[in-house]
Amino acid sequence: MLSKKEASDMLIKFYDLWKNDTSSLELRPPLEIVRSFFTGFPVSCDYSAISCYKILGSDSQGDIYPCSKAMNYSELRMGNINDGLVNLVGSEIHKMPLLRYKKLKKENDPWFHLSSGGCIIEAKSDMGDYMKPTIYSEDVRYNLFEKIYEDMKDEKIRNLLEEKVGLI
Repeated sequence: MLSKKEASDMLIKFYDLWKNDTSSLELRPPLEIVRSFFTGFPVSCDYSAISCYKILGSDSQGDIYPCSKAMNYSELRMGNINDGLVNLVGSEIHKMPLLRYKKLKKENDPWFHLSSGGCIIEAKSDMGDYMKPTIYSEDVRYNLFEKIYEDMKDEKIRNLLEEKVGLI
């Protein structure tokens, strides 16, 4: 497993490679992360568990989970599509990412809205507890967020990023 510094350096290098690449390749998660700087809200779960609240996953039997990554955890089975979806939305399992978000949220944390402790399934896998932040969710990703924030202060880079994420 990478140290936090190694992971941070890798993410920043990956972001810089993507930022400076002139091809039309849409590389995720950098594209989605940078887009969230413009929109103010993460649109995918690559780095932020708060997006999980809008996503459901299903296995081939029709069993429904809070996301496709959760299908290995039987305790996260919400129900079956054949029984309808009405009772799934707002259920305890469905609300778990939102409850986790509220538990982990800290005052004066400039990047929490973008990371929210990371993926809940990664937290379960790596930390043994859904309610804990992932190993790389704060320090490591916050370094990347700081780099993007600094880049966006430069109008030329900001315009480049707007173009790369499809806003212009």
